[in-house]
Amino acid sequence: MTTTHAETSGTRELLDKVAAIRRAEAEAAHAAYPQYLGHWTDWTLVEITEHVRTKSGIAFEPGDLVLANPKRWDSMFVTCYSYRNGVDTSVPSSFVRAIRVIEEG
Repeated sequence: MTTTHAETSGTRELLDKVAAIRRAEAEAAHAAYPQYLGHWTDWTLVEITEHVRTKSGIAFEPGDLVLANPKRWDSMFVTCYSYRNGVDTSVPSSFVRAIRVIEEG
């Protein structure tokens, strides 16, 4: 896993908005399935750095901003939600970049 540090004013708010949009997209795609209500609430926004292909096709492209489950993140794999395939997908940790905001001041 690598980490991107953002230092510009307003970056946290922008990232929070992007994460909220990504959560809403995932929840809308699974609205017919009540067991998914709140499924992505605690997930964090990450950037994918490599192409990831599964049996269902291309799951992630470099530069994708997606949700990752911080409870299912270890040195080998991270569980991320694929918006292309509509499923939680195990991604090699080395293909995932955490996004952290450094507070100014």
